[in-house]
Amino acid sequence: MRNKIIIYGGSSLISKYLFFEFYKDDCEFIVFCRDKEKTIQNIESLKLDKSRFDVHVVKLEEIEINIKIIDSLNFKINGIVWVAGYTGNPEKEINNPELIKHNYYINLVNPILLIDHLIPKLADDSFISVITSVGGMRGRSKRIFYGSAKAGLINYLSGLRQFLCKRKILVNTVIPGYMSTEKFNIKAPKFLITSPNKAAKIIYRSIKLDKDLYKDPKTFGEPSLYYACLIIILDGIAGAYAISSIYKTNIFLTGITAILSWLVWATLIYVIGTKLFPDSGTESNFRKILVTVGLAHAPGLLRFFAVIPELVIPIVFFTQFWIFAALVIGIKEVLNFKSNFKSFGVILITFLIIALISISYVVSNFNSLPIN
Repeated sequence: MRNKIIIYGGSSLISKYLFFEFYKDDCEFIVFCRDKEKTIQNIESLKLDKSRFDVHVVKLEEIEINIKIIDSLNFKINGIVWVAGYTGNPEKEINNPELIKHNYYINLVNPILLIDHLIPKLADDSFISVITSVGGMRGRSKRIFYGSAKAGLINYLSGLRQFLCKRKILVNTVIPGYMSTEKFNIKAPKFLITSPNKAAKIIYRSIKLDKDLYKDPKTFGEPSLYYACLIIILDGIAGAYAISSIYKTNIFLTGITAILSWLVWATLIYVIGTKLFPDSGTESNFRKILVTVGLAHAPGLLRFFAVIPELVIPIVFFTQFWIFAALVIGIKEVLNFKSNFKSFGVILITFLIIALISISYVVSNFNSLPIN
């Protein structure tokens, strides 16, 4: 018997690619949508068997009709995927109670009511996956009501996750960033925008609890490299700021030096970990190591708080220890080492090599250093 999956918002592009992912699992679908023609186009464009799709045309605000359809289902549901939503328009919604209520009903109230109504029909070991928004993480003037509704939905799902864990029902909160859907009209750097196809694959793998999802460079490869580079630059500036009362430095040169140091660290770890002392299961590439080293330096941003001279040395040592620990854990995962001890050894050797190079440079140029 095929698993039954309910999808709310079937006419969207992300639903189209979620159809494809779950179709491979030999699932059947109960689809709720506003636009039947577009939903059918989504199914046909992927050459999927339409007999496995039960499509219901209904508006989300028509709560009684939705409940009636749900009540007619006389079988257990194996999963719910919630894609439906409505961004609204704050300029029109301000001082307009009806539009404000409409936004909250579409994005918060009705999703909660319908998910709650579906819970008794869920099989044990099933799942609920709801696409929310980064708009729910903080307030923004352009998304006042949409964002606050999504914030409420995120909070609801957090509590529901705890409530349903005893039935082993997975509650998966998806908080995507920019996605290139048909309604996307925001100017943003290309690396911040995810395609619906890629997003669907990530959502599907997260529902399947794919433990390799967050290790896969194809999943977050491009953005991760940008973020890692940004962290390295900020870490370098934070370090220069922390010791500015002792040693004068140029901010621009600090950023360049930080990037060069990052490349040296990653190169040495790559050579030592994959060429000189690999484990039997060691498989990696330079890019993955580069990203790992960059992200591991995030604790270094705490050095911006070293505003009191007496705290400079404790903060620098504390953050350096934290970075070292993050490197040990991260490199163990990236290089598939069997123990933290092996990873510790690789990081320690790298650190000693870089320390010797740095000390040699400082000693040879000591007389020319601009000391305050």
